[in-house]
Amino acid sequence: MGIKFKKPKVEVHLSNPLSVCWQITKRCNFTCAHCIANAQANKEGYYEMNTSEVKSTINKLVDAGVVRSDFTGGEPLLRKDILEIIDYATKKGVYCVLTSNGSIYSKEIQDCLKRNESLIQISVDGDKTVHEGLRGKDNYGRTIKNLIKYTKAGIKTRINFTVTKQNVHLIDYIYKIAKDNKVSRLMYIFIAPQGRCYSHEDKYCLTGKAFEEARKKVRKIQDKGDQPHITVHNYIINNQSCFLIEPNGDVISQGYSQDDCIYSGNILTDSVKKIWDSGKFDHLKHFLQYGYLFEYKEGY
Repeated sequence: MGIKFKKPKVEVHLSNPLSVCWQITKRCNFTCAHCIANAQANKEGYYEMNTSEVKSTINKLVDAGVVRSDFTGGEPLLRKDILEIIDYATKKGVYCVLTSNGSIYSKEIQDCLKRNESLIQISVDGDKTVHEGLRGKDNYGRTIKNLIKYTKAGIKTRINFTVTKQNVHLIDYIYKIAKDNKVSRLMYIFIAPQGRCYSHEDKYCLTGKAFEEARKKVRKIQDKGDQPHITVHNYIINNQSCFLIEPNGDVISQGYSQDDCIYSGNILTDSVKKIWDSGKFDHLKHFLQYGYLFEYKEGY
């Protein structure tokens, strides 16, 4: 007869979030079939913070103790003030990450990312056929070309590979793309039923044996311990860990399914403390996800 031990209960309370995911815009020049943000060219009637409100929010986050912000969208580079925002946030002591579809490049963007030591993460969904099947025609070559440009310029780069039923067979392929092009970071993101993917969960989301086999493939690559540095985002494991700011200031405690995403306040009208202490965020999971910020400055 085996001895049964009581599982210890761990309670963690953080005074503030360490990192925020900020959908700085819902606008996008792509209409990806599986977009969990439901981004689109024009989202009518959806308010987007102006530059002054963004800077005021950055001040509020800094005063609360936030040290990292992932500016995402939509496509954040469609905002004419995004470089000004990155410059401002960095000067305030916030480490900036920019999440892009890779379609936009300029020397000005490159210089901004470099002087601020920011990380740009670019979404690549596999080979040309699969990538364009999900994201639209005639964009794969441009995305890879721009990724290489940023990498060769000495910008910190990461490929975001969203794992779906359509590209699960390309887990090793994307690792080779990153390695061959000297991209230093690669994140495998297991897609969740949110946004446009919400009503097509069966089409895109891995479950059961297929999900576990995909996780094993990724762990095998991680065990290599070489470049690129591999990280994994699993919405199931990270349920309620993400402090997500939407373009209008609404703050969401992000879950796995869209049904699990919880409105927690508005950053323009509520204090960070009030939102963070609302009981809607899992502080332990947040710490496990972002605790590295206490030790490292590379912005993984």
